[in-house]
Order: sequence, then C-alpha cells, then structure tokens
Amino acid sequence: MKPVFFEKFKFSEIRKDLWQASVGGLSKQEIAWLKKRQLVYFLYRLTRSVVLLPVTTIRYAISLIQLLDEFERLHFSPLRQVRRGKDCVIDKQTWIINGQNIVLGNFVKISAFSSIMAGYVSTIRIGTNTIIGPGVVIVSFNHGTKMNGTPIRYQEWGDLAENSIFIGKDVWIGANVTVLPGTIIGDGAIIGAGTIVKGVISSGTIAHYKNGKLKIIKRE
Repeated sequence: MKPVFFEKFKFSEIRKDLWQASVGGLSKQEIAWLKKRQLVYFLYRLTRSVVLLPVTTIRYAISLIQLLDEFERLHFSPLRQVRRGKDCVIDKQTWIINGQNIVLGNFVKISAFSSIMAGYVSTIRIGTNTIIGPGVVIVSFNHGTKMNGTPIRYQEWGDLAENSIFIGKDVWIGANVTVLPGTIIGDGAIIGAGTIVKGVISSGTIAHYKNGKLKIIKRE
C-alpha cells in the first residue's frame, strides 16, 4: 500500500496529466495543482539523491568493478590469446572461450553479441576476409551427457565432445547463425541468418532454411 503522501500528490500520474494539459484536458486550477506536484516531486527526488549519494556511489563503484572483471574474463583475457592476422575487428561484446585455440586470418570481422568458443583441444579457424554477423555462436565442444548422477552443467567436455571447426576465406555468416562442432564451411560460402550448421558446406554455396529445411544452392 502506497503512503498517503504519494497518493495525495499522485506522482505516478504526473506524465499523464502533463499530456492532458498539453491537449487542453485540464482546467486552470488543475494545471496550477500539477505545477505544485511537479515542484514537490523535484524536491523529493533531489533530497532522496543527496541522502542516498554515499550508498549510490559505492553501489556504482562495485557495479563498475564487476563489469570490468566480466569483460576481462569473457573477452579481453582470451582475446589476447587469439592468433589474429592483420586488421581484424572483434567487437567488445564478443564472448571468447579458449582464445589460444582460435586462429583468424587477415581482415576478419566478428560482430557484437557473438560467441566464439573453442575447446580445450579442438580449434576454430576462420579464414581471411570472412565476416561474422551479430549474435552468431561458433562452438567446437559439447558438455558431457552421461546419466551418471552429475548434472550436465558440471560434466566434463571430454575429448569425444570436441570437434574442430574450419571456416574458409571470404565467407559471410549471417546474424544469429549457430555453427556446431565439426563443421567445415568452404571458401566463399554464405550462411543465411538463423541457420544451424553442422557438417560440410561446400565452397561457393548459400545455405539457408526454407520451409523448415536446410537448403543449399550454388552461389551465382
């Protein structure tokens, strides 16, 4: 239940009343009362901000440290281990795992919110001039799935769950594509947005879903 103070001044209705005032829906007396409510709300917010400033400052500092730690753990630290050619672009929102097993050719572009996840043994190799759209997942390992009483989250990947991925030169992988372990994508191939890829995609082809099925056609 809201305090009487909030009910009386109806701070939550201020924006709605401002709109009504702009279209002539309020009387002069109601507009005058609206201005008083705005002033009281401003003073309330100002006082609250001053009182909570020490707590807010500490909270922001902790949040910033946690954010920087997450960027370092999920992006910058593994990124330093990636073997890259010249002029590669990897957006800062990219999640990288086992960067030491990721190899990029020259001029590779990996867009934001993608995940490039190599295994402990398996590698991910991406050829020169290849572009990776936003939200792409390229993963060369799987969790163990044995019914041994251990939750899947905590099961080891294991060598059998890993299979290297090779993506050729001048490939375009569209947004939200998933490339599964063991996939080979030939030079000049195009993978349509939202496609799940596993196996071999021949050079110079376009792979995309049509009517719920994977369709592969020759690139003209």
